[in-house]
Order: sequence, then structure tokens, then C-alpha cells
Amino acid sequence: MTHNETPQVSVILCSRDRSEQVSRCLEHFDMSELVKLNGELVLVDNASSDNTGEVFDRFQAQNPDANVHVLTVVKKGLSIARNSGVEHSQSSLIIFLDDDVYLEQGYLARILAFFDKHNADVGIAGGRILRYDPADSLYCCQLSERYRLYKTGSTIRPGALQGANFAIRRATFEAIDGFDEKLGAGQKYRCEDIDFIARALANGWEAIYDPALLVYHHHGRRDGDDVEALRRDNSYASGAFFAKMLTLGYRKYWYLLTLYVLSAPIRPNMKIVSFYKGWRDYRIDYPRV
Repeated sequence: MTHNETPQVSVILCSRDRSEQVSRCLEHFDMSELVKLNGELVLVDNASSDNTGEVFDRFQAQNPDANVHVLTVVKKGLSIARNSGVEHSQSSLIIFLDDDVYLEQGYLARILAFFDKHNADVGIAGGRILRYDPADSLYCCQLSERYRLYKTGSTIRPGALQGANFAIRRATFEAIDGFDEKLGAGQKYRCEDIDFIARALANGWEAIYDPALLVYHHHGRRDGDDVEALRRDNSYASGAFFAKMLTLGYRKYWYLLTLYVLSAPIRPNMKIVSFYKGWRDYRIDYPRV
């Protein structure tokens, strides 16, 4: 591929102060498949204070024949970084790659085939997330082998599709003005991925969970205090997510919210106090859109 051609797929990899993790991610990334499929890789250094930028620059220099771009975004926040990455990419299909995730061999080709197979209303794809290290916690993995279609106008619960395995059409991104930059890692409320999907569903798009789309998560967390803290953080973010959906007037989320809260006593990973705090804080911070 010459750099003047429009790439078939854009991979956006954002990282901040995690140079070791992102180095391993790049070591596992199949550049030969990217080049074969006329793809591009956009590396976004999100205001790092470590040598993440040097890692990206070195990787770009090591792949002079590939379409690799390095971008520095000085304002912290995953949504901010992702939006900037998309703005500096060219393809109509976009894959978001976390810095501790490894794509299964052939993943890029499967994404292309996925969107070719489905009609243009399907704007979002996600799939299984398996742990790379058997010693790591299964929390935040996605093991379901059940194919699922989320139709236009439907609701979606937090965690059903996750940002660790996430691909979209550019048209979907543009139709809903990208990620909400008030949300995401680096900000108070870490629910940017499910918020993106929910807004897309409410605005004429469909999403699909396809177990054939597989990635491996090398997060390094063990069951115990770290995972319990993450459960509380995710419950807090879930509360903010529901608060935003209802602030936007998406009334169908009242039903899903009721089910979500009523299930709390029997769900060991549900931290209802954190959930309520997230709900309360979001409504205080953003009472109206």
C-alpha cells in the first residue's frame, strides 16, 4: 500500500503512561496482516509522562513501509484520545485497540468480512475477550459464545459489549459526534464505550456481538483487592451511564435500570453503593444536556 491510498481499515491504539504494556501490545500486533489488507495504524500518546511516545516513534521507524502514524494528545482522557485518533485516520472502518489487548491472528480480516457481510445499519461490532495469562482474573473478560444482535432503538446493559473488543463504521462515529469526552479513562466516569453504543442504538444504528471476533486481554490483575476496587469503579461508572441515558430522555432505560438494581442482592460483583454514587454524582455534574 502506498500512503496515498485510502486504507481499508484503521486501527487506533491509545496509551498513557503504560510504556511496558503498549510495547508488549505492539510486539503481538500482526503488521504483516495490516500491510496485506491495506490498513493503517494510528498510535496516540495521551499526555504520557513516561517514554510511551518514544516507544511509538521507535515502532514507526521500524516499520517504514507500513502506514503508521504517531499522534500526541496533550489533554488527558481516553475519549479525547480516541476522537483525535479517528480524526487523524482515513478508513471507513475503525478498530480500537487497548494497550493491554492482543488481537487473535486474522482479526483484521474478520472485521472486514464482518462489515462486508452485514448491511450498512450495523455500525458496531464486538466479541469475546479472553484472558491471555491463565493466572489473571476472569473479571472483565467476555466469554459468551452467543451471537447477539442489538437492534435500532434497543437498550444495552453495561459490559455487554466492551471497549477492549470494539470496531465501528466511521459513519456511526460521525453520526453521533464520536465519544463523549466527559467520559472514559482519565476522566471521572469510565463508561465511554457503553455510552457510545447506547447513543448509536438510539440514533438509527445496530450493534452485534459476534463470538468469532476474539481478542486476548493481558491486564495482569489477580482476584482480590485490585479486582474488588475495579468492580466498585465499574459500578460507579454504570450508575453514571444510566443517569446520562435518562438525562438524554432514553426512557427505555428505566426498565433496564429497574432490572439492574433489583438484581444487585444476588450479583456478587454489584456494588450498589458505588452505583448510586455514580448516578448521584453524574446528575449533580450534568443535570441537563
